[in-house]
Amino acid sequence: MLRKIAIAAGLAGCLVSAPAMAAGDAAAGMADMSKYNLIVLGNWAANSDVEGRAIVTGNATGSSVTVGMGRTAAGQSSTPSTDPTLVIGGNLSVSNVNVNNGSNGGSGNIAPGSSVWVKGNASGNINLNSASGRNLLIGGNSSASSNNIDSLQIGGNMTGGNFNSQAGGSIKIGGTKTGGTINLNGATYQPNLGAGFKSGLEAAVNGMTSTLGDDLRAFSTQLSGLTLGSNPSYLSSSGQTLILNAVKGSNGFSLFNLSQTDFTGFTSIAYNFNPDAGPVIVNFTGATVGPDIVATLGLNFVTLNGLTDDFTKVNQSIVWNFKNATKVNFTTEFFGSVLATEAEVKNNNAINGSVVAKKFTQGGEVHLGTFDSFTFPPPPAVPEPATWAMMILGFGLVGAVRRREARVRFA
Repeated sequence: MLRKIAIAAGLAGCLVSAPAMAAGDAAAGMADMSKYNLIVLGNWAANSDVEGRAIVTGNATGSSVTVGMGRTAAGQSSTPSTDPTLVIGGNLSVSNVNVNNGSNGGSGNIAPGSSVWVKGNASGNINLNSASGRNLLIGGNSSASSNNIDSLQIGGNMTGGNFNSQAGGSIKIGGTKTGGTINLNGATYQPNLGAGFKSGLEAAVNGMTSTLGDDLRAFSTQLSGLTLGSNPSYLSSSGQTLILNAVKGSNGFSLFNLSQTDFTGFTSIAYNFNPDAGPVIVNFTGATVGPDIVATLGLNFVTLNGLTDDFTKVNQSIVWNFKNATKVNFTTEFFGSVLATEAEVKNNNAINGSVVAKKFTQGGEVHLGTFDSFTFPPPPAVPEPATWAMMILGFGLVGAVRRREARVRFA
């Protein structure tokens, strides 16, 4: 038996409200989410795999990770790009990194090759597994090892590790080689290129990470300000299953404003909408636990016959925006993109969609496809100065008439 549950409708009229805008470009942040499968605005504890690209502004640590695995399922893809498969804005110290170039949703590959860019120091095994385009850029010192490299650039010193290059390849070092082994195999070798070479490599990584946080926070802020005066989307339930019935509003998007209490009494969740109902935006408010705002996602995703198609078909249409959360915990497999710019995100199972976190402690895979970009509805029109003047004059005349009426009425 189905039960309909009321959700907040928002402000009167179909509009986009105007919260205090964050610095950054919201459209650029949304584009980043469609390009990268994983975005971490701080440190990443990497202990599982990422099917698409990953970009991290801080450090990456862990035992083993594979990036760029790809996915053959049609539609489970990311926006094509020539960007590196893995970008680290701090130090890379994962024991074993595999960088593949798998299928991008059955249409081409994740990237032109298997490239890794690191601004800081690098250690561990970095395995570039594509047939070509195997490029490794390290802005700091390196004690890492890698085979079959086409291009290696180290801004600092090579202090250890082993590199095997290819005929026609290139190895450049800003500092000196104080340890480790290089097998050129016909590649060119240029050490002692100096501080300018190092700063150039660091600047290349900065160019990819410097505005990332501001842009994504602006995107999150803009999503949190979306409202519909008459919201056709609604929650319903069937037994212990919570159902999100998404219906496109007049501004071209579907909207839910949910809180942790909406999950009370349910053990599973289902999506009831078609891809043309998207984008579907879920603004989610967690529970206050001490100094933190915590969101816990532990419902099992199910498919309900007669109510919804397989949720993987609409996976790229929905984004869950955790605007003010400081901790977001996923204890079951999750379908939909995650935007949590201020939160430490932990997962114990796969997340199917783009993941944005301030800090990511990974305990499960991150799967394609990424969030599909869309066109923001226009903001409310701001009256021209002359219009404001006429409005103020009008308010003054109305006030004068009312005061006159009051004097007549009570004389």
